[in-house]
Amino acid sequence: MPQKISPLTSVRFFLASFVLFHHSVRTFFPVFSGRGAPHISRVDEKIFHLMDPGKFKEEVLDLGGMPPGFFDHPELLELFLPLLKNDFKIAEEAEFENTAAPLDQAITVFLGKDEDLTPEQCDGWKRHSVRDLVS
Repeated sequence: MPQKISPLTSVRFFLASFVLFHHSVRTFFPVFSGRGAPHISRVDEKIFHLMDPGKFKEEVLDLGGMPPGFFDHPELLELFLPLLKNDFKIAEEAEFENTAAPLDQAITVFLGKDEDLTPEQCDGWKRHSVRDLVS
């Protein structure tokens, strides 16, 4: 039975798998940051795409990587807010069916000491590569 997976992590992992197996890329260094392994669900995952605009803005800014001034421009919001919410929706509704073979590349995972992850979520990355995990 498919499991719900961590948003964005799943998209990145499957993109890495696709690039490696379908395009024979030999120099490829998959890097993941701040997320548990894609096959391990989180019950406390936030559902960004269903948030009202104010809550969505607050949560996206808390994630980092988005300039605060972005939300001060209505013309940008009108164009990009639906796209951004749809990106979250794709990631949040993706399911991991555990059919992808482990990558034949070392993967790098950056996890901070303040990450809200269990040891299982951190160590779970090892099953997604036949090579050593760099963390």
